[in-house]
Amino acid sequence: MKPTSIISLIVAVMLVICGFVTCMIAKGMAEADGNSLFAEKRGDDFVNTVSLADTSVNALDLNLNDASIYIHGQSANAYAEIINFNDNNYNLSTGNQVLTFKEVPDLISMLKFWENGFSFKGMRYIFNPSQPSREDERSVHIYLGTTDTKISEIIIHAENCDVYIDNISTGSDFKLFLEDCRLAVDTVSLTNELSVVGDNVTMDVIGCIFGKITVQSPILDMALTDILVSTGTDIRFSEGDVNIDLPAQALNGCGIALQTQNGGTVTVNGNMVGSAYSREDAGASWSIIASDGGNISISDSNS
Repeated sequence: MKPTSIISLIVAVMLVICGFVTCMIAKGMAEADGNSLFAEKRGDDFVNTVSLADTSVNALDLNLNDASIYIHGQSANAYAEIINFNDNNYNLSTGNQVLTFKEVPDLISMLKFWENGFSFKGMRYIFNPSQPSREDERSVHIYLGTTDTKISEIIIHAENCDVYIDNISTGSDFKLFLEDCRLAVDTVSLTNELSVVGDNVTMDVIGCIFGKITVQSPILDMALTDILVSTGTDIRFSEGDVNIDLPAQALNGCGIALQTQNGGTVTVNGNMVGSAYSREDAGASWSIIASDGGNISISDSNS
């Protein structure tokens, strides 16, 4: 072997050893801060945990496909869990006071090996061959601590996902951009707005209080049960069914404008009223419009 080849081999081995040692040091530093550099194996799942306590994060921005998203309230501490995602196929950052999660394809992830000269994302690609398979169920869990975070805005971009929001009491705005998704909201109190923009959305909302709800989706199947709205509700869809069951007498004093076209029906407290129903009152406003044969049912007499 030529001397230059031997030198090159030695240098390569030294770089590999230095990289491995550096990764191990970084792993220990991350764990000391309550984070994990490598995904931790828990049973059959690979879990990467990121602490949100004592940070300046005041907004979440999640972008996912083909996964489940959970936003939980009432946890003792604030943290995120990334479950069964290949470490190299997503970016997770907390810059500019925003926790951002975004999936990236393999090629871009490989290029991160050279980003800013060198990055631990590239080192993990080499030194951590133990990764979840493509068949494993992927999910992102966000736990909102009761005292150590003040999240003012939660933004979710999701396609073909299940989104769960539960046990939250906050002044945050929720802005959801959903395509082919199911949204379940349970026991949530928002003084601000729940906004949903998407296509082919299924929504189940139970036992919640909102400042305002806005929904826009060409295809929408929605069930709202035992909810209160202080300001107003604006729901616009083309096809599907919107069924709203409110606490007793919750519609008293509310302004209502319900309208459906092309064979759709409007039902108020069990009475079919044709294709439109309106009532002007000074309280919270309910505006629901179906433009292409959707059905609307609203009731406050069954609770």
